[in-house]
Amino acid sequence: GGASTLVDHLLAKGFTDITVLDISEKGLEHAKARLKGESDRVNWIVADATQWTPDGNYDLWHDHAMFHFLMDLEEQQAYMDALRDAVPLDGFVVLSGFSLEGPGRSDGLAVVRRNPDRFGIALKDDFVLKFQIDKDHVTPTGTVQNIAYSLFKRTYRLREPATAQ
Repeated sequence: GGASTLVDHLLAKGFTDITVLDISEKGLEHAKARLKGESDRVNWIVADATQWTPDGNYDLWHDHAMFHFLMDLEEQQAYMDALRDAVPLDGFVVLSGFSLEGPGRSDGLAVVRRNPDRFGIALKDDFVLKFQIDKDHVTPTGTVQNIAYSLFKRTYRLREPATAQ
C-alpha cells in the first residue's frame, strides 16, 4: 500500500472493508495523513507480506509492484502462501510489475520482470488468468516503464489457510 492512492479511490467509490498492508510504517503514515479523517475507515497493517499471516479473507488482493522485488524463491513462496491464505474461492488477485520489456531495476533494486505466464506459474493451478494488459507507465521524472497487469480469479483451493497466531 504505502503511499499509493488506490485506497483514496476505493474510499471515494464507497468501499468500506479496506485493508492496506506495507512493510513501511512511514509509507502508511504518509497515506493516513493524506486521507485525514477518512484514514479511520481503513485497516492499516505494518508487516512484511512474506512473513504475515492473514487473519481473514480478502475478496480482492491488489499488488502493484511488490512481488517483483522478491528475488529469493523462499520469499516468493512465502508471499504466495500468504496470498493463498487470504484470497477465498471466487476471490480476485491483481498483480502488476515490470513486464519483460520493463527495466531490470527500480529504486536502485533488482526486480524480476514477468509476463502473465510467469505470474501464472507463481499462482499454479488454483487461480485462472482472466485478463492481462501491458501498459506504459510514466514516472514523475518522465521515465517510461512498461508494466504487466494481470487479473486472476481463485477457482480452487490447493491447501487450507494457515491459522493466525
